[in-house]
Amino acid sequence: MGRTSDYGDQYLCIRLKNNEDIYVYADQADIVDGAIVLSNKTGRKNLMIAPGQWESCYLVSRSDSSPLAIHSWAQRPEGDRQWIREAV
Repeated sequence: MGRTSDYGDQYLCIRLKNNEDIYVYADQADIVDGAIVLSNKTGRKNLMIAPGQWESCYLVSRSDSSPLAIHSWAQRPEGDRQWIREAV
């Protein structure tokens, strides 16, 4: 394992379909055919999560893992487990 800076400068939370959160470092997050692909500045792929296995990805604080630039999360009225973001 390398230093966290080897993986990226941004600290992200990825909410999985089973409602677990994972916290990772990356410089870029792309959605490729429904999969989320995290990479560093050199383009090296750090992590890929298969389509249908994740719900959301957002920046979080390194000090307390709270969401950055997000006022609140609200579940859609249909209850379909997809989340909408209310930006500040």
